[in-house]
Amino acid sequence: MSQPLLRADPALVCSTLKEAVVDGLLNLTYSKLSGNGPSGQYLFGARPRALLNSGFILPQKNPTGDDEVTSPIWVSSHGIQMQLNTGTASVVKVSPRFSIYVRALPREDDLKRPNCRPVFMLRQSVVAELKAERDKRLDEAWDKVKGEYTARWKHPQWAETRTKVVEAIYAEKGIPHRLLTADLPQEIAEEDALVEAASAEDDAGELTKEGMAVPATYGLPIKDEHFEPLSVPHKWFRLEVVLPDLELDTAKSAEQLEHDIADHAAHMNAAVLKRLEDWFKSDDSETGGKAWGYRHDLQIPASQYTKWSEFLDRVRKSDLRIAIPDIKLSWNLELHTDWLDPSKRNLFIALENVSQMPRQFADETEESIFQTSLRLELPAALHQPLKLERIEPSYRYNKYLAYPDVPPHLSSRQLWSPIPNEKEIGREEAFQRRTDHRLPA
Repeated sequence: MSQPLLRADPALVCSTLKEAVVDGLLNLTYSKLSGNGPSGQYLFGARPRALLNSGFILPQKNPTGDDEVTSPIWVSSHGIQMQLNTGTASVVKVSPRFSIYVRALPREDDLKRPNCRPVFMLRQSVVAELKAERDKRLDEAWDKVKGEYTARWKHPQWAETRTKVVEAIYAEKGIPHRLLTADLPQEIAEEDALVEAASAEDDAGELTKEGMAVPATYGLPIKDEHFEPLSVPHKWFRLEVVLPDLELDTAKSAEQLEHDIADHAAHMNAAVLKRLEDWFKSDDSETGGKAWGYRHDLQIPASQYTKWSEFLDRVRKSDLRIAIPDIKLSWNLELHTDWLDPSKRNLFIALENVSQMPRQFADETEESIFQTSLRLELPAALHQPLKLERIEPSYRYNKYLAYPDVPPHLSSRQLWSPIPNEKEIGREEAFQRRTDHRLPA
């Protein structure tokens, strides 16, 4: 019996279509990693810095630097390095672009998401009381049924006895049992299997489980005296920021350039603050800050988790202030004559995040900036390609080591293209295609 052909012959698929498919996959991957596009408009479950993996810069921990061996990767600047011709004076235009995230109140529909469910925490006093009562009753039950068995886990009926004792304690206290697994039968079975294998010395059962996540629509009787106030599930909304361009006149002195970048940083920070103010003063019923902005030190009584619309109305009428990040940015500029070749100057320009991280309520705001990019525009006569070096001599490729810039913080990007066939287009052109670079668009 012949097998049907399930795919087209790759040799018959045109290269343009293959490139389009790969390009689409790369763009989807990039949007998921950086929060770019519709997929990053809203984020749930944690702060954006914990959910995204690329394209953002964090606030500086220590301006003097940390131990690179023991400290984790912490990128707080984004810049570019290139060479300019000394004899040509002109203006370099730097266009920064980035987005910021603000915390928002979840909608009732958002609470149905797996990463946006309310989490209940039993009070420590209740946990201690339940644990003491459980241990007492289990000891009494074991004295009645142990017989010749030397350990509880060896008794064939002990798992059933333990379950009845625990459920009876929860029922007497008026605490819903198995909040975490009430709607997940598979997890109940797994938990029961673990209970059967537990030893007599194991005192970490269901009663000490403090974190319990349930759907908001699950109707369980919750008493506030048993549970800590709920924390609002994380939801973050992306704001696009329109920033002014920075113009660097290479004919100016170092002092004048320092003044220019300081002045631009002030305007840039003012633009960020204005964007935040426009949002939290907005009356837009869908995205405006008045309706959906997260309030400072916001908590929910555990018994109110099923009445989310009433809770939102109460929050909007309260005097609690909307939590917004305090973002401060600056420029790091270096422009020096190349000591190897006086006819060239080395330019380094980087955007730095100098925001102060909050010491309290850190989960309420996000001081990082996202989808960060820099675009530089300058006359071709001003630009001088960099001459890179190789670890091992390779005279055959020496003339291909000229690049427009060096991205010390991943600010340049390599244009994607399939590896060309050298036999069809020639070795020289193939090598040039593989090393094509340009400044970010």
